[in-house]
Amino acid sequence: MVSVFAGCKVVEAAPDWITATGKGAEQCESIVQIGESILAERQGSGYYGAKAGFQGYRGFGAEGCFYGIRQDGACLRVSGAIARQACESIRDAELHVTRFDLQTTVQLNKDAVRLARRLVDDVRREHTGKSGGSQRATKLIDAGSNGSTAYFGARSAPLYCRIYDKHRESAGTYSAGAWRAEAEYKRALATATFKRAGEQDYRPSICASLVRASLARCGINLLYATLSDEKLPQVPRVQTDVERQLAWLRDTVAPVLRKLYSAGYHDEATNALYAWLMPEAIDELAGA
Repeated sequence: MVSVFAGCKVVEAAPDWITATGKGAEQCESIVQIGESILAERQGSGYYGAKAGFQGYRGFGAEGCFYGIRQDGACLRVSGAIARQACESIRDAELHVTRFDLQTTVQLNKDAVRLARRLVDDVRREHTGKSGGSQRATKLIDAGSNGSTAYFGARSAPLYCRIYDKHRESAGTYSAGAWRAEAEYKRALATATFKRAGEQDYRPSICASLVRASLARCGINLLYATLSDEKLPQVPRVQTDVERQLAWLRDTVAPVLRKLYSAGYHDEATNALYAWLMPEAIDELAGA
């Protein structure tokens, strides 16, 4: 385990992104109401909504917010401070959260330009040569004046984490030495983590603790102090297509075959099975 942020002060910890969907008239109406309320507030800050689209959803968006509808439902996407404000409304409307990001920002004692590179190198070095596992998925992106970002995990996985220079990424909005750790949850893990954080009203303590638990899965030990020690919720692993097909053969086809064999239809059942598995071969035999 690679350690970082020892003794660092937590500047903020909060939700940073939410994608939520809804079905049915009630949930769709809730999404529209939440979106309209956010855009009205954004307009007061000088951000004006415009027509926008996302994956077939047609609606309106402004910086940090999009909402739209399509034939099968509605979608809401919010980020940054807007995500923090919208959490309770999304929870109370019982919308389905498909992506949920949490962030914890810390203040280092001094600027650390090469911290992201060191983390990536240390994780790779620690994992190299260990038995029973493959190389951890890590990546470093250097954006020049916008700072460096260390990525941990696969982009399409249920959990994807990053640590980056928030001072440089924000063009100086955050003070020098400000670094951010983010955890991005998708699908079932997003739904479960959103619910877990909601049980404590998305307070900074639960957010910082869940981010720490998430980075630990990637081999990073975040040593900043938190008021609680949470673990990530357990979610059932989604079966692959091959696993579902094998389960169908085992649980559905095999019992039928056993029943036919027991009833004396061994040849008929076997021929039917071969005809289903290898129609081309059966055709060739029939024409021979």
